[in-house]
Amino acid sequence: TYLDLTGDSVGTKKVEIYYPGKRPAYVNVAVGSDPQVVVSGGTGGTYEKAVKITTPVAKLASEVDTSALTSDLILIGGPCANSLVATLLSAEGITCDNWNYTKGIIKEIENAFDSGHKALIVAGTTGSDTRELAAMVMQGTTCYEDGPC
Repeated sequence: TYLDLTGDSVGTKKVEIYYPGKRPAYVNVAVGSDPQVVVSGGTGGTYEKAVKITTPVAKLASEVDTSALTSDLILIGGPCANSLVATLLSAEGITCDNWNYTKGIIKEIENAFDSGHKALIVAGTTGSDTRELAAMVMQGTTCYEDGPC
């Protein structure tokens, strides 16, 4: 999600919100002490300001309780490096022992761990492959198996 904020410090400000890719952007906006929600679609630029993150956004596989998921997951690493990935991919017959991808995979798993949530697996064959695949995800790729799906 990208924000474009325009206007000076004392005048009217305008915020445009957009998502990358070819899908429409829909957002709920609430402003003021008694906010009214406005539903809008649109495009815009990039708001380049550091935003303080106050809750953990990354965890080790051993820190994730799969029996109590409340949101979708992005899992980094293959079945040899990430036990959560190993569990999900083993159901599809992909294991550390039979991993035969040249570069790796980006794969979305529906209803991961019977949670009703999705898991996006980003698993390279090497560390540099994983970095390259992660960069592809940041550009909007959600499916790759040694080539686009």
